[in-house]
Amino acid sequence: MPLTEAETLAALPASGFVRDYVDHAMKLTDSPVAYHLATGLGVLATCLDPDLHIWFGGTKLYAPVWMLLVGRSGADRKTTAVAIGSDLLRDIDINLLGDEPGSPEGLRDSLKQNPKQTIFYPEFGEFLQKSNNESSQFAAIRSLMTKLYDCHTVNVRLSARRLTMENPRMSVLAACTHAHLEDYTGPVDYHGGFMSRFATLHARRERSFSNPPRPDPTERDALLTRLSAILDLNAGMCRGFTTEANEILDHWQRQIVDHYASNSPEWTRGAVSRAPTLARKIALLYSADFGEALHAESFEIGLEALAPALHFAELHLKSIVEVTEKLTGSRYGRERKNILSVLHRDPTAPVPFSAFLRFTMPRIEKRRAIQILDSLVSEGAIFSYSEGGEPFYTLDRALVPTESFVGFDGTIHA
Repeated sequence: MPLTEAETLAALPASGFVRDYVDHAMKLTDSPVAYHLATGLGVLATCLDPDLHIWFGGTKLYAPVWMLLVGRSGADRKTTAVAIGSDLLRDIDINLLGDEPGSPEGLRDSLKQNPKQTIFYPEFGEFLQKSNNESSQFAAIRSLMTKLYDCHTVNVRLSARRLTMENPRMSVLAACTHAHLEDYTGPVDYHGGFMSRFATLHARRERSFSNPPRPDPTERDALLTRLSAILDLNAGMCRGFTTEANEILDHWQRQIVDHYASNSPEWTRGAVSRAPTLARKIALLYSADFGEALHAESFEIGLEALAPALHFAELHLKSIVEVTEKLTGSRYGRERKNILSVLHRDPTAPVPFSAFLRFTMPRIEKRRAIQILDSLVSEGAIFSYSEGGEPFYTLDRALVPTESFVGFDGTIHA
């Protein structure tokens, strides 16, 4: 089930910029509250001191966040929710708004000029569609963005070109429909790839505005004043969590995250395993929101900041498991059917791998064809052998010319 208004409202902090932002945005549009929460956190992260961080797993976690709003086209007002946040940032500092990159060089140049920025993707499905072609510039952008997620200096060589991005602080706020996720992402993207970096919130509109009101200038000015002040504040050194908060976080990770990890499909575990990292990032944001982190003095994160962060991470866990389960049941099923249809053209003749590419591309890219074929071999639904260095596949084990057959992963299937 999509996130409800009630459970999202229960996840909100009692006060602070994020709470005021959500209250303000709810008066302007009937978009789901979850969208406003994600957008408010993304806007806050963009305005914070780029040196704000917390140590975790031997590395620094910085404030930037990647948010993905999932919902129905038009009906759930995803673009409207995103626009409220982008308009605020535009009024604070136009340089905080990154452009949608059209090439890896374009992304590099943008981050060189403005290392701290948020890229808004109100129609993220279009990017996913373009980046699904491995030979396109957008596939290279997608790969580069994945490297930028951790906010460390990135050096990438593309052909004869070397791209360097020093200390990037890039947040992403994207909106997408289920249909685009079904068509242009798959299990490998969530297992440990690009999509596992996003805090995913799947919600559905419950309220309805026939005539949305104009923004309250007093409320909006107060939000702008708060963000302007945050831009000028220096972060202190985070010493970690208080003893009480650390105990709660450890218990939560063992009880909640481990439960999702053990009761969800394998391909979701990359996204699920990032939940503790997400919780720490959001707790860091709330520490800044409530003031402790922005006094240029060392600080610890307490329960006041941790509690709403854990609630937010649970909203993500619920959404990501539901979204990925639906994706696997739809896209994978269609692609599996297409792969098998090639074999059913002539069940008496083994089919070389090159034929699958010829009959299924561009609907199924090469790497996914390999994954699906290996999965079918592992299940015993089809059989494989190698001839002349190329894998062949057949529905009939009797057509395999040897006593064993081999998949792309090199596994020998007796």
